[in-house]
Amino acid sequence: MTSVVYHESMGIVVTNFYANIRMYEPIMFKPIWSYEEMNLKDQTSRHVNITFTVSKYSKHLGYVAVGGLEGFIFVYNLNAKSKLGENKTVHCAEILDISFSDSINTMLTSSADG
Repeated sequence: MTSVVYHESMGIVVTNFYANIRMYEPIMFKPIWSYEEMNLKDQTSRHVNITFTVSKYSKHLGYVAVGGLEGFIFVYNLNAKSKLGENKTVHCAEILDISFSDSINTMLTSSADG
């Protein structure tokens, strides 16, 4: 497990190092939704490893953004239980922090490459 995000209306979101995101209901910890960026069983189709090490939740937007060692950023809509998109070109090194400025609907990221 690499990060845990909790919000009373959304539930609990857990990410792990192997690029999986899981959402649980807040009281009974019952699984609600999950998404895998990387199929660990399919070794032949994996050209790039993807890891999740940092995440941030925007309660205003209902999104969670996740980043990892490779510099990739993934955004998920927790209300719709779907992946919104990804960006693999902005950073070339580990994502260190992700922040949301909800007043202007903006996501800010920092990485080891500056």
